[in-house]
Amino acid sequence: MRMNVYKLSILSLLVSTLFSPAHAEELSPVTIFGSQDESSIAGSAHYISDEEMKRNNYTDSERIMRRIPGVYSQTEDGYGLRTNLGMRGTTALRTTKINILEDGVPQGPAIYSNGSMYFYPDAGRMYSVEVLKGAAAIGNGPRTTAGTINYISRPIPTAQSEGYLSQSFGDDGYSRSHTYYGGNIGSIGYVV
Repeated sequence: MRMNVYKLSILSLLVSTLFSPAHAEELSPVTIFGSQDESSIAGSAHYISDEEMKRNNYTDSERIMRRIPGVYSQTEDGYGLRTNLGMRGTTALRTTKINILEDGVPQGPAIYSNGSMYFYPDAGRMYSVEVLKGAAAIGNGPRTTAGTINYISRPIPTAQSEGYLSQSFGDDGYSRSHTYYGGNIGSIGYVV
């Protein structure tokens, strides 16, 4: 028995040296590039840019989604913090049939078993929004019966520092502020 353990350890040592970095083959880099023709997307796709959100003063998801045909919302709190969205004939109950993504990452608490959204990405800090309806949404994960909404967060500025400030005031002491500032310090980028 002791001899078998010794033989196995020698054999595993020899096999591991075969796969060591000294025997590794250097591969040439692979570059992947391509483009997508918007007219080839099955279903429909909508893109809301940062400029459009600032120009129209979109501060919550309900206001953003109102401009997209086939998307409707049911107000729950009046401030757009808990958005209930429906698309293409699905109910707007907790956005159960729509896949909500932030930077391509699913945002639901249990997307395979319970599609209800109890947390919703803050639209004020988003850079843009992509909305896919129909067959175009299938490749984005579960719960895409109605479609997919992908919120894209603000990128870190690369050329120069930039900032933004927006304040809203209303009745009964209502106030809302949205601000960001970003830039680079050497090779480190930041957005606050």
